[in-house]
Amino acid sequence: MPYSSVLQLKNLASDKPSVKYCTAKRAVELSKEKPRALYPKLGVFVPFLDGDNRIFKWTAIIIIGNLAIVDKNNRIGRLVPKLISFLHGQELITAANSIKALGLIAQAKPRFKEKIFTELIAVEKARYYNKGKVSPECRNVALGHVLSTFEAFPQDIARQKDLQAFIKRQLKNRRPAVREAAKKLLQLINKPPASKNFISDRGLIAPCGMNCGLCAAYLREKKKCPGCRGGSKDKSPACINCRIKNCPKLEKAKAAFCFACGSFPCDRVKHLDARYQAHYHMSMIENLKYIEDKGIDAFLRSQKKKWQCPTCGRMICCHNGLCYKCDIMKLKAKKRKYRWEE
Repeated sequence: MPYSSVLQLKNLASDKPSVKYCTAKRAVELSKEKPRALYPKLGVFVPFLDGDNRIFKWTAIIIIGNLAIVDKNNRIGRLVPKLISFLHGQELITAANSIKALGLIAQAKPRFKEKIFTELIAVEKARYYNKGKVSPECRNVALGHVLSTFEAFPQDIARQKDLQAFIKRQLKNRRPAVREAAKKLLQLINKPPASKNFISDRGLIAPCGMNCGLCAAYLREKKKCPGCRGGSKDKSPACINCRIKNCPKLEKAKAAFCFACGSFPCDRVKHLDARYQAHYHMSMIENLKYIEDKGIDAFLRSQKKKWQCPTCGRMICCHNGLCYKCDIMKLKAKKRKYRWEE
């Protein structure tokens, strides 16, 4: 039985507040844990964006952000302008939820990143009200939410001067928590890749389902590849010209992952999956199905549990089964870098 049926969305219209708001809460949980199950019912929540019930409006905004990862028909993409308008309204909570939702959409649909980033920076000029008066403190709280959202985009921040300038301006914010968040964000992007928690960046999950945070090219000490979704510096020609990443069908579907394509799994994905299952203890198709079914956050947690080095906590390379810290001497002695020692 579909989860959306078990949830009984008709209860959103109940006259009993305890019933309808409990249903709304469960819908939010479902959108995060089982986005594919709730996606067909997206139309139930969209009207709430224009309704007078603020709790339902916030519920709809959160759900829209969570469902972006499984949006095959660009239904959520068409809602981006509406969410952006909430950034420049008068209500802080509505804006805060929209900031988070837009961040999730930017991760799931990279083509919207530039527009979303521009609008998030513009929150600096927003005017939110508290008790009928303009509240600079509310704006500062919203800026804190923007900084939290940018944590998922360290590679973009490292490349874009306007994002860096925005973050640096927040070092002078009157709210201590915002200043601290800006400081930590700058430290994050300035850290050498070797000291990062590789698995924390959603942007390291390629369209094909490959976790670039486990790739030997990303983990190596010198000339680190930035990942499939990163820039071209230190990236191999094979990765730059990857037929899956540059697939016109994927672009036409405006999708972040191959599972959103009508041809999934295509022959190219099947071939790649077979090779990785045979040699590298990984299945791209299983990864993509997991992401589609349970969401990117659950997938990242499962990857950390599966691949984290029990000694130092870093990630084990999927190409050779070695930790690039604990097994460095063994790695240097290997003649075939891209093979496990069975």
